[in-house]
Amino acid sequence: MKTKALIAAALAALAVSTAAIADKITFPLELSERTFDVKSQGFKFRALIPGKLHETYITNPQMESYTYSNNDGILEVSFQLISLSKAKYSEVVGGKFQELVTKPFSDKEHNLYGEYEILRDDHHGDDRTFEYEGYLRKQQDGFTPALHTLMHESYMLRGHHLLKVACHVRGLQEQRQVSEAIFKQADDDCTKIINSVTVYGK
Repeated sequence: MKTKALIAAALAALAVSTAAIADKITFPLELSERTFDVKSQGFKFRALIPGKLHETYITNPQMESYTYSNNDGILEVSFQLISLSKAKYSEVVGGKFQELVTKPFSDKEHNLYGEYEILRDDHHGDDRTFEYEGYLRKQQDGFTPALHTLMHESYMLRGHHLLKVACHVRGLQEQRQVSEAIFKQADDDCTKIINSVTVYGK
């Protein structure tokens, strides 16, 4: 019951704040360059990051994640470096890369569905870059109301590492028009961030 109450409170705050989000974030975002040096995995990359957003850092043996978001969590830019096991790497390079990336767009088990447009799908040997824009909806369930997420994501497979760069705008489905307006404002910055990524390690 406590978990449900916390989720309900968070979503209530989200509903109230979505309409005012455009007043809290100014576009274009202030972008600055940063180098991420993941010494534990021998991997380094450089990218533009959005200023004046809160940074959250999470690490575990398989993944290192940097997330930049506004106070309400409606706009979020994230970098995730995933270290692939030999089995997962074999599965990815064996032809299931796009299938794994786009699985949430038809995930009935978790009440997810959506559409996406492929913007880029480049191959250089086993290296691959897959970029898309789309939306993902989550139907109402026992814990959350119906949600609508707009996204611009890029997945960069480099050796046994997968670097995911993502921009998300999240909101309730009934506030979809507001979310779409925010995403439209943010997408030029998201494109700049994604295009700025340079990888130095594998």
